Amino acid sequence: MSKEKQSFAAWLEAARNRKGWSQNELGRRAGLGEATVYRLEMGKRKPHSQTRKAIEAALGEVYGE
Repeated sequence: MSKEKQSFAAWLEAARNRKGWSQNELGRRAGLGEATVYRLEMGKRKPHSQTRKAIEAALGEVYGE
């Protein structure tokens, strides 16, 4: 797993957990499938910029800040 994928995965899981949301809930709020959230959290894929923005908007947090 690349450092970028690993870093995003760790941030995503922590941010989702701070909200107390399941992967399904985050996916619903961000307009993504639960499987997409799972793959991102596992570091299996790098988020496209639009996916990252949708997640940031849903969580009310910006990755890397």
